[in-house]
Amino acid sequence: MKSLFVFLIAAILFTTGCPSADKKPTKAATPAAPFSLVGTEWMLADLAGTPVIANSKASLAFPEAGRVAGNGSCNH
Repeated sequence: MKSLFVFLIAAILFTTGCPSADKKPTKAATPAAPFSLVGTEWMLADLAGTPVIANSKASLAFPEAGRVAGNGSCNH
């Protein structure tokens, strides 16, 4: 009985993992254009659901390729 159970499990795994012979290969999706953060600035609104301190302006900026800048409201 145990060998029949193992055989059935192996058969199910084998048949579900094999592609059907009648399926035609699909065309690969065209890659999306790379996303760039250059020229953007992000302001912190909340951290893990907790709002930032009033009048706090913590930010993260990407002024040019390969450069990043930020402001922690009291530290640059």
